[in-house]
Amino acid sequence: MARYGWARQVTVLVALWLSVLVVGLDTMVLSVALPTLSRDLGASTAQLQWVTDAYTLALAALLLPVGLLSDRYGRRTVLLAGLALFGLASAACAEVTTPAQLIAARAVLGVGAAVLLSVPLSIVPTVFRGDTPAEPGRKPTGLGTSGALSVLVSGMMLGLPLGPLLGGWLLGHFWWGSVFLINVPVVVLAMVVVAVAIPQSRGAARRPDVPGVVLSALGLVALVYAVIEGPERGWTSLPVLAGLAGAAVLLAGFVGWQARARQPLVRLGLFTDRRFSVGVLAMTLAGFALFGVVFVLPQYLQVVLGTDAFGAGVRLLPLIGGMLVAAPVGDRLSRWTGRRLPVAVGLLVVTVGLAVHSRVTVHSGYGLTAVAMLIEGFGIALALSPAMDSALAAFRTEEAATGSALVQSIRQVGAALSVAVLGSVLNAAYRDRLDPSLTGLPPAAAHAARGSVAGAVEVAVRTGDTSLRAAAENAFTHGMSAMLLVCAGAAAVSAVLAALLLPNRDRPAPAAAPRPAAPPVAAARQHNGRHEG
Repeated sequence: MARYGWARQVTVLVALWLSVLVVGLDTMVLSVALPTLSRDLGASTAQLQWVTDAYTLALAALLLPVGLLSDRYGRRTVLLAGLALFGLASAACAEVTTPAQLIAARAVLGVGAAVLLSVPLSIVPTVFRGDTPAEPGRKPTGLGTSGALSVLVSGMMLGLPLGPLLGGWLLGHFWWGSVFLINVPVVVLAMVVVAVAIPQSRGAARRPDVPGVVLSALGLVALVYAVIEGPERGWTSLPVLAGLAGAAVLLAGFVGWQARARQPLVRLGLFTDRRFSVGVLAMTLAGFALFGVVFVLPQYLQVVLGTDAFGAGVRLLPLIGGMLVAAPVGDRLSRWTGRRLPVAVGLLVVTVGLAVHSRVTVHSGYGLTAVAMLIEGFGIALALSPAMDSALAAFRTEEAATGSALVQSIRQVGAALSVAVLGSVLNAAYRDRLDPSLTGLPPAAAHAARGSVAGAVEVAVRTGDTSLRAAAENAFTHGMSAMLLVCAGAAAVSAVLAALLLPNRDRPAPAAAPRPAAPPVAAARQHNGRHEG
């Protein structure tokens, strides 16, 4: 029987849905704003990478420990704090005047996003009834846990198509800060409803693995720093070498600490289970392709093809459409044939889509890009759900919450590395092709042109140098093709590994951890906790 009536449940669900909606929007809304940020803030390609990755790294590092903090200090309290932080950080993002300030504000935004992804799903079992059958002769009352989770997943998924469209419309009517400021009224409304309707609850308190969090976060930041700054400073420069060395030491320290910690963030034995290790690899590589394409395409559409921000958002829809069509196909196919076929075929389809996409030139127009996006989106979603299902099957039922949060954290790490690695390939190839065309330019103009294609186009417009604009657009398209081919190679290798190594079905064993209804969010915590109001 439900603990609360329909009215209370609906009110709670609205508050939680709003909380995850703003995260879903923020995941995609920034993509169409990147060219505008490059022009208005003078951000280089490397700085645009940091604007994206600062948010993702903070989210990845804190997704696991935030759940533990909410168990200790109360889920409603932590959710309210996360909403407040997300709203304040959104307002700060809208008012910055330099790329460095935006990067810092985006990192704080990622901290809030970790709360908004983790805590709402741990609240669900405390408010909504379980999915066990009702007593004979009695109808179940209220909404079940699975139904509530599906509603929350819809909030996150809605951000995929709505984010680029909303971001493009806002950029067409207001200044670039509006893509962040739109979060604030939604957050305020969510805070009011959370404070009034959601009961306080706690779970079994467990000490967060603070050394593990610190070592993993610093190690990832050092690695991403080295990868992003390599093309900027040179791969043999002291800062880049120091970043690589620091990342190696910190991440090795993290692994060593996890091996001997009493309550580690990551149970290292999981990586010996091919359901987890190969499933996570396939899932990460599918996300690698998605975030790489989302990072580069708005710049191509707006700067090279000349569409406005809203037009760029509309033109991203084939990617999302392919994903929405393929997601249920992958789920059904994995039930009929096992996981191996949809994962391997999906990654192979991604490889084909990326290879087609790499053939795009300055003069290709939008048609080839749309076809490539449709193929890529279909392949990504075909592989993603069965790969996640495989990874989560390695966890026992009582580990469902921790397992889902861990898988989501790894996905976010993959997203951060995708933008860092693929953005650096783009940057290096762009500069290599453009440099011969910069001869004779004043140093400041040459520096701006080398920093980003938007900067080069602005210099060309200001100086009336049409040849520089043509060279910059060709150089950017060349860099995009190189980036997409690297991504295609990674997807192809992952497809082969999935075909050879991914277990097709689970061995007979106790019930495995349930898979979330959709990739972008973690499963709800399985214990109900105790209520305090």
